[in-house]
Formats: sequence, C-alpha cells, structure tokens
Amino acid sequence: MVVSFKSAFVICAYVGASAAQAQEPPPNLLPNPGFEETPDALLGEGRTIGEGKDTFSCPGWWGGRSKGTVRVSGDTRDKAGGKTSLRFDFLDPDTDNEVFVQGRVHGVKPRTIYRLGGKFKVLNVNWVFSFSHTYEYVGDERVGGTGRRTINYPTSSGFEDREVWIITGPKVSWIEVRIQWRGRPTIEGIVRQPSIVWMDDLVLEEIGPVFPPEGDYLAEDFEGKELDGWVLTEIGAHWEPTDPGYGDARSPQISDEQAHSGKQSLKMVPTWGVVTRPFDREVSNCIVTGWFYEVPSTPNDKCRGIVLLADDGKRVGLGTHRESLSNYICYLDTGVKVTDVPKSQAWHEFKFDVTEGEGVVCFIDGVEVGRTDKIDRFSSVQIGEHAWRGSTAFVDDLSIVMKP
Repeated sequence: MVVSFKSAFVICAYVGASAAQAQEPPPNLLPNPGFEETPDALLGEGRTIGEGKDTFSCPGWWGGRSKGTVRVSGDTRDKAGGKTSLRFDFLDPDTDNEVFVQGRVHGVKPRTIYRLGGKFKVLNVNWVFSFSHTYEYVGDERVGGTGRRTINYPTSSGFEDREVWIITGPKVSWIEVRIQWRGRPTIEGIVRQPSIVWMDDLVLEEIGPVFPPEGDYLAEDFEGKELDGWVLTEIGAHWEPTDPGYGDARSPQISDEQAHSGKQSLKMVPTWGVVTRPFDREVSNCIVTGWFYEVPSTPNDKCRGIVLLADDGKRVGLGTHRESLSNYICYLDTGVKVTDVPKSQAWHEFKFDVTEGEGVVCFIDGVEVGRTDKIDRFSSVQIGEHAWRGSTAFVDDLSIVMKP
C-alpha cells in the first residue's frame, strides 16, 4: 500500500475510535482559522513589509518579514471558503522572500497526536519552502518544540490540502504554531510574474493519545496494508518531486520490492520523509533491532534509517550520510561517526542495546559501531530520510524486546 499524501493521515487513525466517533470531527483549536476576522488595514492593498522589523497582525495571529519584501493582505476574492484568505505577495526577485505567521493554542494535552493542516494555493513562485513549527510551553517556560518541513509547493490552479502531524511532549500545556514561507518570484525573460501564496481554513485538531507499547515489546514486519500506529511527522513535496530522478515524493511507503522476511518492507525514497512510532512513556532496558537494505546512489545526502528519540530531543541512530559514500554511519550526540562497516546492497542488522543509567550501544551486523551515555531511554522510534537528496532504502522486521 502506497502512503499517499492525500491519505497518509487516515491510515494512522487512532485505533479505538468507533466508526461513529470517527465521523464526528474534533474541534478546531486554532483561533480565527479562516482569517475571517481580518482587520481593515489588511484588506484591499494590504500591508507591505520590507526592510526593518515590520510586522502585521489579525485576531489570533501575528507575523512578520524575515527577508526580502512581502505584501500581506486579506483576499476576499481568492479564498477556499468563508469571506477571506490570507495572501502573501513575494515582491523582491533578487532574494529569498521570507514571511511568517504564528498563533498560540492553549489547552493542548501532553503525549498527544494533533493534526495541523490547511488549504494553500501557490502561483508563479520559483520555489517555495514552508516550515511549520510548534513550540511547547508550561506557563512561560519553553519546554520543547519541533520543526516540521514541507519542501517545494508547485504552482496550483486552486487551493489544496496540506497537513502534518504533531506529537506533543510529556509536559506541555500550550503551544505556539508558526508557519513560515520562503520563496522567490518567477522571472520570464525580463517580466516578473505575479508571485503569490494564499492560506485559508487552517486546522489544529486532536487525533488521540500516543500509542502504548504493545505489551512488553514491539514487533513490526510491515506486512499489513496500512501503517497502523505510525505517524507521518516529516514530509517532502506533497504532490510531485522537484526534479525528475529524485524519486517518488511519497516517502516512506510500504513496498513489496524488497523484504527481509515475508513479502513487504518499509521503503524510503530520495526525498524528505519520516514516520514516527510514539509511545506513551519513555522506554529503557531493551534491545531494538531492525534490518536495513540500501540501494546506493550519488549524490547521497543522508538517510538516518532508524533513530531512537528521547523526550529531551536527544537521539541516536544508524543509517547513511554524505560523510561517507562507502560505509554506514552512526548518529551520536557528538555528531556523525563513520563506521568501519562497508555498505553493500544486502540486508544488514541494525541493533541498539539500551540500558538505564548506562546509555546506548549501537551494532551493525553484530559489530559495535558506537556508544553514548547521553541517552539511556527513548519515547519514539523514527524511520526515514532526513534530507532531500538521499538514497533508496528499506527497513524491515523492527522489534523492541525488553531485557529480563
């Protein structure tokens, strides 16, 4: 089953909700999500923000320019629904224009999965990056946060749905949502085309609590038709690759091209994309094992393969990196370590020995390749590409077995 971006968030639906419950949409937690309450100052020609620290605001949201020159306006003609959309015109053709909008959301729950989405339209922008960030707070103290990256929105004839999932940490009481755009106008000959991005009908809704471990261990062979229990947390191009040859933009996805056992595995292709299996608590004193198969390519940016992530953001992983085209690497708190294990187009065993109070020891094919005492527990497992120009790889037979 291919994990398409139109259905990627349906396949991870929280197990336990009845069919009747699933038909009732949860409440939208975002303030003024359709920008219906747009001040008069932003209607019509709007507000041009250029050099300096110019900002803009509308009820529930505020924003500003990071670079270039951008005109911000409430568009009453081109909208997904309601009366108004929020529109950004990129005006400077000689630099990257950057603009952001952000708002606060109170009452979010710890260790809970939320869907952040909206309707977006892009016209004549040479390239567009959109970053969505969430910053987590308890009172006035920032206790965590994540960045979610969406790469290369192509020109669209109408509004299209885009979304990403957010997994909150163990202490959060409110979050700040920030959506940032970066792009440059399209030039045809000496004529600059109108270059515009529209946002409308944003939504932040609760999906459900994160999933508890399955008993005392996890066993995932990717033989099902759906990625039950996995959340798509980092995504690349939603609808098409930037360039031919960079691979299918839908990543990761279940595939029958390779399998360590059975008939299927999880395939990662040369685009940014990560799935996460979160737990309702941190896990320690266990052995994490997964099997990794790579189809080498050049250029080879990085494919972290399998990563263990703790509540405090520390992580350890095994996979590939541009630091070495010939050997596998180990991701440690000190950075990237090139191992002595050479790459080959075959299945390799990745193993993490996690011990409370001691740390993590990493193995490839039974050979120790790295260790750290900076992380001795984790609350989620991630699989995927963490760069745009990675390699094609497969993961299979992932297990978490608790020590006696």
